[in-house]
Amino acid sequence: MKNVATAYSVYGLLLVSVLPGALSCSAPAMQPARSLASQLEDEIARLDGLVTELQKAELPDSLNGVPKPASASLERPKRASSDLVRLYRLREPFIAAEAYSFIAENAQASANLETIERLWKSSESRFETSIPDDPAHALQRALVQAAGNRAEKLYRASLAYAKIDSPSSGLYYLAEAYGNLRFRDFVASLDLPDAGASINRESLRLALEQLEQETLKTFGADPGANSMIPVSVRLKEARELFNSGLLEGSALTLIESKLALRTRAVPEDAGRSSAAGIEEQSSDGIRSMLLSLLEGEEASLSAVVRNDLIPLYDSLALDRNASPSAPALVTVTLVRWPYT
Repeated sequence: MKNVATAYSVYGLLLVSVLPGALSCSAPAMQPARSLASQLEDEIARLDGLVTELQKAELPDSLNGVPKPASASLERPKRASSDLVRLYRLREPFIAAEAYSFIAENAQASANLETIERLWKSSESRFETSIPDDPAHALQRALVQAAGNRAEKLYRASLAYAKIDSPSSGLYYLAEAYGNLRFRDFVASLDLPDAGASINRESLRLALEQLEQETLKTFGADPGANSMIPVSVRLKEARELFNSGLLEGSALTLIESKLALRTRAVPEDAGRSSAAGIEEQSSDGIRSMLLSLLEGEEASLSAVVRNDLIPLYDSLALDRNASPSAPALVTVTLVRWPYT
């Protein structure tokens, strides 16, 4: 089965679970708002149990290339320095567990093209649903937008992969789409405060073009480098989100692309960094998450966050009174469609 390892390496870069309300014939009692910490603790516990069960699952030989989700992948969100970082780092194990669960439940659909196409068509209504309103919290909104975009693209691509590669490949990408859709809906269900700054569209456009040119230059110096795959994957997604007007999702994905580019080669003398000296300019959720990444992280990541990622995000919220000369428009296509 092709592309499985590559797709999972992309998720390893960093990388519908709506809580049901109680139904009653009488007027429902007012429930106190639950903290983000308690909501995440419950979800991590659920995923721990799901992963334990999935370890026992047996798949057909054609799907043996799909790696089982591991409980160890939940250690990063468990150890995260803040609730926002915990939410951000929950994405990878959440999607992996839900995708594998979908594969295990629908393994028989990989038998032939007819069965996978039937599953694909029966799943269409799930991917037509959208979040009625964008969440007010910037990080929550960015994660919802990015996961929704990825789910839609992977769903549309999965049937084509089934036809040009194999039914098992189609099931794999359909499962990835499903995992992203479930994560989108879980994040949208969280009760978070209004914490969002507006992204300046023109600033974001320029930042995208600048990073695309830097990526092309780096790629040109070493065209065979596998380390460029996560960079170009994220850039492709950031451009898709930008073109759809999903600016918070695009900004976060652009930041992830820059992280992937910068961590290809980190200076050996990069020292441990802290949040001291970087002012908390606003209550913006994405910036708060980046600031939290400075605490308790390995030196290399802290240095990149401080020197590259926070300044990049700050530049996206700045108004530009003068229109700077924009670089030539560049479209980067370095990866196989859609995300491998």
